[in-house]
Amino acid sequence: MLLSLWVSDRLTSPIKSLSTVAESAKKGDLDVHFEHKSQDEIGDLADLLNEMLAKLREDFIKLRKLEMVRNQFLGNVSHELRTPIFAVQGYLETLLNKEMKKETRKEFIVKAYQQAGRLNNLLTDLIDISRIESGEMKMNFHDFRLKNWLQKQVDELQGKAREQSVQLTFRAGDSTDFLVSGDQERLSQVMVNLIENAIKYNVRDGKVEVGCTNLKSEAEIYISDTGRGIAAEHIPRIFERFYRVDKERSRSVGGTGLGLAIVKHIVEAHGSRVIVSSEVGTGSRFSFTLKIANTASFFQNQNAS
Repeated sequence: MLLSLWVSDRLTSPIKSLSTVAESAKKGDLDVHFEHKSQDEIGDLADLLNEMLAKLREDFIKLRKLEMVRNQFLGNVSHELRTPIFAVQGYLETLLNKEMKKETRKEFIVKAYQQAGRLNNLLTDLIDISRIESGEMKMNFHDFRLKNWLQKQVDELQGKAREQSVQLTFRAGDSTDFLVSGDQERLSQVMVNLIENAIKYNVRDGKVEVGCTNLKSEAEIYISDTGRGIAAEHIPRIFERFYRVDKERSRSVGGTGLGLAIVKHIVEAHGSRVIVSSEVGTGSRFSFTLKIANTASFFQNQNAS
């Protein structure tokens, strides 16, 4: 009799403990852990339960982090949207409710138009970052002549450079116009972001140089400037969404806070990464690489078409 009771207790005790742990987990206590020494089927079941609880804890931590990131993102978005919306509203209310000179009225209309443009840029960047991070934005890779393309990027931004009293130049490097592989449209987005930043955060009469270098199997593309520079502690975070080194200046020059995050994603989709070197008071240099295309196959395709 005593022996049968002892055997029964030996069998039921771990099962009761397992049941207690499972009940605690069901109530939301994911820190519970089943301690055991048995090497039988009950022990295997206990190990499986502990593994499941560990995975649940890991997933729960990830979900909490995602929720925190989501809330932070939504908070940043609402703040960034409110700023130009309130500015436009303020200018329009002033125009409606006050008598003013023709010159002042025109100035207010121009400012409202600029804020509307900023709002449009922000919404465009939000859509782009959403499509990129969800995997909806597909890259369309093909071969193209790098120097012709870079010259076009520089030419199209000369007007902005002149507006800011900044000298924008293109240094071709190697005399050969080699071919690279990539999505020209998305890479143009990268160049516009990087060159515009180099112009906007420069000093009066400053310089911006765009160039390329043949690294045999790859081509390095760089944008260097003589601007204010970025402190070392900020560099690891500049590609985060809505991260700004100088918040007030970024807003005053119309930055959305998403440009460099978009740049990072597009460059990484090309199998590269953005390298940043900067010194406060001296300037910054941003660079990335593209794979050099097979020249022979390119010309074969050109002749065939």
